[in-house]
Amino acid sequence: MDDNEVLDLIRNGRFSALDFLEEAEALEQNKNYLGYLYFVRDLKSEPTAEILSKICEVEGSIDRAYEYLGRISRSIFHYKNERYISDSFFKLAILENDENANAWWAIYLNTGDETAFLRSIRSDYEHGDFLNLNRRLNDVLNVNVDFKKDAWDLLIEILNDERVEKNESVNSILFTAYCKAGRHDEGTHLFDKITYSKVNILKSYISSNAMSYEAAMSKVIDYDLDVFLDYNYGHLFEELIKRKSSGVMYINKASIIEIAFKAKMYEKVIKIYNENWGERIENVSEAKCYYLMSQIILGVRLNKAIYDEVKLSNYDGVLKKAVEVKVLVMKLNYKLVKGEDLNFPIAIWSLYQEAEKLLEDPELIAHYMYCDLHHELSTLEKKWDKKFYETELEQYKVGSSIEVPSYKSFVGQCKSFLNNEQFQEAINSIQSYHQNNNPTIVTYNLLGISFDRMGKHDKACESYLMALKIMEKFKEYDDIVIGNFLSSFSKVDKDLKDKTYYYWRHKYNTALVNSFQLNNNLSLQHTSLYKYSPLNLNYLDSLINQYFYLPEKKQLNDPIEMPSISDIGEEHFIDTDYRICSFSKNDNSMLMWSHYTGDHQGIMVEYEFGRGLPTGFGISEVKYTYGQKRQVEKDKFIFNQYLLTKNKEWEYEEEVRLISYQSSKVYYERHSFPSPDRSKINARVLGITLGVNFPPSKFDFIKKIISDLNQSRNDTESKIYLRKAKVSEEKLFTLDYEVIDI
Repeated sequence: MDDNEVLDLIRNGRFSALDFLEEAEALEQNKNYLGYLYFVRDLKSEPTAEILSKICEVEGSIDRAYEYLGRISRSIFHYKNERYISDSFFKLAILENDENANAWWAIYLNTGDETAFLRSIRSDYEHGDFLNLNRRLNDVLNVNVDFKKDAWDLLIEILNDERVEKNESVNSILFTAYCKAGRHDEGTHLFDKITYSKVNILKSYISSNAMSYEAAMSKVIDYDLDVFLDYNYGHLFEELIKRKSSGVMYINKASIIEIAFKAKMYEKVIKIYNENWGERIENVSEAKCYYLMSQIILGVRLNKAIYDEVKLSNYDGVLKKAVEVKVLVMKLNYKLVKGEDLNFPIAIWSLYQEAEKLLEDPELIAHYMYCDLHHELSTLEKKWDKKFYETELEQYKVGSSIEVPSYKSFVGQCKSFLNNEQFQEAINSIQSYHQNNNPTIVTYNLLGISFDRMGKHDKACESYLMALKIMEKFKEYDDIVIGNFLSSFSKVDKDLKDKTYYYWRHKYNTALVNSFQLNNNLSLQHTSLYKYSPLNLNYLDSLINQYFYLPEKKQLNDPIEMPSISDIGEEHFIDTDYRICSFSKNDNSMLMWSHYTGDHQGIMVEYEFGRGLPTGFGISEVKYTYGQKRQVEKDKFIFNQYLLTKNKEWEYEEEVRLISYQSSKVYYERHSFPSPDRSKINARVLGITLGVNFPPSKFDFIKKIISDLNQSRNDTESKIYLRKAKVSEEKLFTLDYEVIDI
């Protein structure tokens, strides 16, 4: 039986097939069998002393016996996390004989320990064992080492000994050693004796003025050139083409195409793709994608045959998605140039929506092209909407010349003036309107925006304040208008933050929360919400006394919840003093039961929310997206980013948040008309479900809570139900809920 078969049997514990190792004749056939027998007995928890004695006899000493067992164990336990096993035997060998060069070297290979390296090399050198020394030096070439100067100096002394064979491997090590020892001038004589060297070594020679940039670059292997050239893809492309011309380029055609694309040398991409290099293109689908994108960028007619090949292929890489975004943008640009479909903003068109959806892909978000693609779509959106606004304004002008516009049309025309940067026209129209009509919050706000964009912030503040007075009168607080005032107010005098500023800052944060109402969220209007909770005193108190507790940031279980975002904090309009109470739309989530109910020992409460939240409270679904996308868009929609966005990993929660500004507690009850208590949330408990492992000793306590709550309800109201979760008998990997009579 060969060694590989034996090793496989040992690793898999198939000891019955290894019984032949106990035979004396077998042990004489293979020098490794004695070591295999040692570890077979060890794994079977049988005595090994007898085998160790035999190994000592064969190897000649105890230290060499341990060294032998270290080598055998390294072949058996070959995974990285198993290296400690062989390491322990090599250390035993050194304890017996600290001049054992082989054991020291084995420790170095296992751990990269500098001391072990030096002890092994020095021992070989001092004992004149140049056969082993040369073998070890070849190993050094393939191991990433970073010794102290003394170690490199020793290595230089040894390598310069006339008894050391001067092959390319040794010359390369010596070239590196002179660099690491800071003796660059002494190492330059080896330049013509090496083929390649590491980028960091060559750059060190350059910085010490011991070597020119061009000379150093000639010693960089193709695959390291991007690092050497600091990712200057234009220079990289030129150097690789130069090497190809001289017949010394090893990088393939597909990689050259990618480099040319990154260098924005799109003509070269197309030219090289169409050239016959006499080689099979590796990563052909990726090369096709770069070719197609180059055609789109240059405005060249798209090669439909290749596009169809990519689209119908099994390749589903990130570049295919990038091509699709490019094609969608190209089609939208064509519509824009032709002047088609400009009666609506770009965002309603399916082509735009498809492109946006593709830009949600996590692979594409992480790709170097994402920012360019995102910018391209955003630029197109601005161009399209500019044309749309121009068309819209013409339509308003035609309409107003025929008949007196309605208030809605007048507001639309003023917004159109603003979108087309015709600020003075908007001001004239609004001021004329105010002479004959009662001003409104909207008209004063539009007037303020017009002055703001003209840089007349004093007048803008005056207009916004007039809008705010109307707000105060009718208690109709709009966060957008208040935000416009605060922004303009800060521009008038950034240091002038008086009572007026802080009063309206508070109103602004309150209005932001108020804008998230249940009736504004279509997906929540007819949905019960569920809260998974452990059975603790705090939650039971909130259940009995019918209130919601809203924890602050430091009490939440996600460390990047309410992240540090620019434009949020004491010095900005948006405050940080927000609280949240979490619910779920999912009433049967194994993960939620496991994560939030104390190993299924807690409860899940179903709440019914109706229209009506107190001032300073809002409710909204959480949006889940990828961390990379959040990073790119961290300065967009900052309030939603701060309070209503989480990483994709949390999507299973299907979270809905009750949010508040500065309030950590709010009571709830079903509103009764005609005199509802609007200081409370319009909500009630519909039912309670006990977890699979709910403690029986607490059962009567929960029944008592439900009974007391039900007694407070009138005869027309539905009573709170009680259920118990159990593992489904029909579907073993899901939960069923069993109704319990109270």
